Amino acid sequence: MGASKFNNVLNITGETPEATLTAHMHYLVGFGLSRWHIVEQDLTMCFLMLVCPKDSPVDGALASYMQIQTTDGKITHLIKVLTQVLYQDEIEKFRTWAKRTLNRIRTLNDIRNDIAHGWVKLGEQGPRFQPFYNVAHDFRVQAIGSEGNVPSTIVKPESWDLRQLQDKIEALKEGTDKSGDLMNRLTAVLQDERTTLERAVRMTLDLGIPFDPRPPETPQPSDK
Repeated sequence: MGASKFNNVLNITGETPEATLTAHMHYLVGFGLSRWHIVEQDLTMCFLMLVCPKDSPVDGALASYMQIQTTDGKITHLIKVLTQVLYQDEIEKFRTWAKRTLNRIRTLNDIRNDIAHGWVKLGEQGPRFQPFYNVAHDFRVQAIGSEGNVPSTIVKPESWDLRQLQDKIEALKEGTDKSGDLMNRLTAVLQDERTTLERAVRMTLDLGIPFDPRPPETPQPSDK
């Protein structure tokens, strides 16, 4: 099976080598998908920082953002919001870097999707992980007929052994690094460019729920 860079996280054993390998693969899938949640959380925080003034309610913005069903769609929306809010020339360098970072996270999200919708399959070569596009191929083959009659345009990709799956899971760590860096640098920009942002032209409407970010304290009952 080979040494695993994740063995220091969890010591996995099973009744047979195949069972151990299968359990290890399932663990890696869960580990990678759980870690990717950090990326989605960071992207949500970036969106809220861009659209919600400090000390203002976030309920409505958060509800609308979460209606976007896919991470790819959220990234597309976040890029549009970032371009609209941080349009000033003084922030162009950060804006360009942020878009490049978000598009890289989008690419890594494709790996996440392949893992999330794949499965561990036990075959002649032992347990192997079939990513989503491999599963989709198998369904296509079943629908058309025997594999020999499948058109050449439908190419069956390789499934992943343990080492390949480990490499894919490790690649997802780049996503958490980049999303964390994005959130930290956006926070710094909003602080350092405060004067620039205060001078920015904003579209405003005198509508909505009156909001006092610091409501008066409730009087405490007297001890008398």
